[in-house]
Amino acid sequence: MGFTIPDRDLTPSEFVIHRLYDITSRYDEGLPAQMEGLLRLGLERFGLDIGIVSLIVEDTYEVVAAVAPEGVALGPGDTFELGNTYCSVTIGSTGPVGFECAAESEFATHPAYGIFKLEAYIGLPIHVNGELYGTLNFSSAAARERSFEAADLDALRLMGSWLSTEIGRRETEEQLVAAQRNLENLVRTDPLTDLANRRGLEMALKGFSRRCSLDGTSLSCVLVDIDDFKQVNDQFGHAAGDRVIQAVARCLRTSLRPGDVAARVGGDEFMAVLPGATAEQAGAVATRVGHAVRRLSVQADAGPIPVTVSIGVAGVESHITSVTELLSQTQELLRESKAAGKDSVTLDEIRA
Repeated sequence: MGFTIPDRDLTPSEFVIHRLYDITSRYDEGLPAQMEGLLRLGLERFGLDIGIVSLIVEDTYEVVAAVAPEGVALGPGDTFELGNTYCSVTIGSTGPVGFECAAESEFATHPAYGIFKLEAYIGLPIHVNGELYGTLNFSSAAARERSFEAADLDALRLMGSWLSTEIGRRETEEQLVAAQRNLENLVRTDPLTDLANRRGLEMALKGFSRRCSLDGTSLSCVLVDIDDFKQVNDQFGHAAGDRVIQAVARCLRTSLRPGDVAARVGGDEFMAVLPGATAEQAGAVATRVGHAVRRLSVQADAGPIPVTVSIGVAGVESHITSVTELLSQTQELLRESKAAGKDSVTLDEIRA
């Protein structure tokens, strides 16, 4: 069975530790809420009015989190010139910087005193992963009646230590998540065209097939093959061939509807899956692709490269969930387009 210690039985330092533990254990509330709780704890502990977590980038001071009295316009995203803040001094310190009455200290000539008229201040530089992040600071327009004590400095150091660790931990966590997403994207994406690869298309196809099966809508696919691509490589070189592939990929991408997915499924072969489209509607998209490719102007050292494509279009049965099955269904249509003289679209045995 757990137990609690009444706040009245705690020393000032123990009180800060007790409250800080309570604030920092609320991980699910998110870092902004935890920062706000930390600032309110500091304001209560130091008897000041304004609490700020700042981010400092070069000469810019940006407010990350703030607690201020009603009527003081201060919030996340506000920026100031660093030299006009007391924190311009704090960041050069190895520990807390503070004063109870700026008018009676060397800070009376500091620009911050002239601009903001803040009499009392205590702040600490925050370092994350060995680099300066910003500051944790508290201030007030009224002078502080009692001097800052060793317990105050210890409390500030404790709060700053948690803040530094938590910001660093969350930054690392975000970097790991971003790296994972990037890795997943690389696994699903063709690096030459930035279209999906076969794996990416298959993942999309499974989702489309399941959805179309449930709501009874159509699903179609378009298979695109660059005509005489081997001759392009032989005559103009592989670098030129890559430019042709990239150009055709752009034509395919810009010809599709929102929600359609295109992929490079072979060296010079592309496929698009169109959820909600009948074969006839997909045929209209395929015709747009063919027209767009004919208008291409791909240059090589030996001159312009003529580019056309042959296309096969088919409706997709709801049970088909693999790219291999789609290819087997549409490649015969593609061969018919080739046999018809290339640069054409074959739609379910009907020339479009």
